Amino acid sequence: MKKVSIHHDKEEIYDAYQRVLNNLRVQRHKNKQHVLHKREIIKEKNKKYNTLHWKLFRMKQIMFGLNAQINKMRGFGNKKKAEGRRAGYKEAIKKFDKIAFTPENPFRFIAMCDLLSDTIKYTPKEISFILWANQFDFFTKEDFDRDLSKSEIPYYYITSKMKTKDIITAIGEKNQRKVYTLTGSGKNLATKINKYIKNIR
Repeated sequence: MKKVSIHHDKEEIYDAYQRVLNNLRVQRHKNKQHVLHKREIIKEKNKKYNTLHWKLFRMKQIMFGLNAQINKMRGFGNKKKAEGRRAGYKEAIKKFDKIAFTPENPFRFIAMCDLLSDTIKYTPKEISFILWANQFDFFTKEDFDRDLSKSEIPYYYITSKMKTKDIITAIGEKNQRKVYTLTGSGKNLATKINKYIKNIR
């Protein structure tokens, strides 16, 4: 833009004034358009935010309802499991069946049991406990005291060791005492031991 001073003619000064005034009008128009555009952007943004906020609120409501229903069903399922375990335990006691071994050669039987102990890396007391536990679907210390109280097998020590070796697992409590059952690997081992001993002649 051409610079104008007081030394220029009135016409030149006036023309310069008109140009500046027109530029100012144009800039004001641009500023106004920018403000209006910005308002539209903010309005659209707020609209989207409010829509998403409502959807999130509804989703939280739905999730709360579903979680409440799941917890209710979970509590019902746990109750049914506990009832099933108690019923199974009572049924197991009814089915109690003692295993009786009558080897023809006691000396051979003892020698072969010692060989078995060395082979599977379980002591005779541990083998006896595994075979005893295999008689039950579930057992407690009361069952142990009834059948093996004079065996000098330390109940709490051996149950702890058998749990560590994944032979037995706790499934609940009865009269404030833990209820145990053989695991899948425990049952498999007991079956093999039982088969071996019954074949000793």
